[in-house]
Amino acid sequence: MKIVTEIKEINELLHSYVGGRLQIAFYSESLKRIAIRIWLPNMENVIYVIGVSCLSMRGSFYLSNVNLSINKEMSEGTKENIIKISDKILDFEVLTSGGIILALGLESEFGTSFDDFIIY
Repeated sequence: MKIVTEIKEINELLHSYVGGRLQIAFYSESLKRIAIRIWLPNMENVIYVIGVSCLSMRGSFYLSNVNLSINKEMSEGTKENIIKISDKILDFEVLTSGGIILALGLESEFGTSFDDFIIY
């Protein structure tokens, strides 16, 4: 399993999954953490993008033909740095204030909830 926190490297990995499928895999009870699963039928590894301290979400819980990108921006209201996970064509967006993590690996390496997520 590979864990990535640098936005440039995350975007490079996401680029190799363009055209894949996206699913909101799970989220914390408070909705402050969200795990977005991205996969392609012909690729063995899956990607999980984990947003920390989520502020908002717009879009469907399941999408096909995705082209996600990650950007760091300044919040207009609070002037804080936020991370935007988005696909502009599919009108999908998640905003976080606590950062982002990408995990790449076999589906069997991941749990089924945040309680057992990322099992080694």
